[in-house]
Amino acid sequence: MIILPCFLTKSFVDRFYIGEVNFAMAASVMSREAAGRIYLEIMRTDGFTIDPVTGENYRGEGYGIAVSDSPELRKADTWFTPRRIQNWWNRKARFLIRDGYYIGGWFNDATDEFTLDISEVIMDRETALREGRERGEEAVYDFAHGVTISCRTGEWL
Repeated sequence: MIILPCFLTKSFVDRFYIGEVNFAMAASVMSREAAGRIYLEIMRTDGFTIDPVTGENYRGEGYGIAVSDSPELRKADTWFTPRRIQNWWNRKARFLIRDGYYIGGWFNDATDEFTLDISEVIMDRETALREGRERGEEAVYDFAHGVTISCRTGEWL
């Protein structure tokens, strides 16, 4: 039996794995409380990487990068509400979560928009930058230094 802290609710008890997909997480729906916590993080910070099971911010090293084909939720801050975040997760994002994936969110000053997507952490800088270029990403986030790095130039932004 798996017990999730109040971040996600469970739709079934047993945990099954087929390939990489963790169907316990895929079948989990986001609670209103969890959506509210993400909403507060969006309003409080410029960016975050949250574990979808525990609701805790990622604290470690490595480089955060959006997962290929991750469903993005990209809107102006006035559009974001806990309900819209909950709907994004329950209708799209939860089906792509695998072990080691996170909910990533950040504010883009250039477009004046917030973005939510599914992210992963890659430990090696060059691998992360190469993956970023292959996935069409503009940048990766360096957790150790707290900076964003351009996938094109490898320079801090």
